[in-house]
Amino acid sequence: MTFEKRRSRYLAGLAIVALIGAVATSCSGDDDGSADDTTAASTTEKVTTTIGTTTTTTAATTTAPLDATTTTTPSTTAQLTSPTTSIDQIDWISIVDELYDRKFDLLRNPDPARAGEVASEGNPAYEALLKNVTDLLAQDIRIDAAPFVAARVDVGNVIQVSADGQPLVITLIVWGGAGSGVVVDAEGNVVSTLDTTPPGTLPRSNITIGRGAPDQPWLFIEETPLAPSAP
Repeated sequence: MTFEKRRSRYLAGLAIVALIGAVATSCSGDDDGSADDTTAASTTEKVTTTIGTTTTTTAATTTAPLDATTTTTPSTTAQLTSPTTSIDQIDWISIVDELYDRKFDLLRNPDPARAGEVASEGNPAYEALLKNVTDLLAQDIRIDAAPFVAARVDVGNVIQVSADGQPLVITLIVWGGAGSGVVVDAEGNVVSTLDTTPPGTLPRSNITIGRGAPDQPWLFIEETPLAPSAP
């Protein structure tokens, strides 16, 4: 599928990523705002990111207690070694599509016990997802979204890598979303539809994802909606 065909599909799509939190929150009476590009792209807070038993002090925004199977010596730098595989050679679009499809499946079939299959416990994305899932159950509604398809993924910062140079924590800018989405009640009746993005644009998000080891699945650490933009 050519980029123009992919893009025309997305332009008719819905801003699922930016609005998942807003749907659950609006149903419960809360109002969450979206961060702009400047706010989402940088931070001045110095925190400690932990993956399994590996601790790295970096200028990041989260703590990622992902499961790991090996113990390594803590480092004071995020880039432990040069990656053995170029970051740009990794199929980030497929990784992002699969991760969002896991998230959408959970929102379609809410179960708080499964939140850890999508987001890393103890991090902002986990807390937000757990609240959304809990709210959906309390109101007996579901979010039924089409499979996620990313139009473009840009690599931001590689925050942590494994001993052999594979990325473990990374930030990405994602353009795209699902082709359609509705909120339904327990009987399958459509309660509402999700808003579309402005013509000529796609929904965007600044996400941080992580994994405990190269052979473990990627999980959300933080997810910040950005203003829609043309890819």
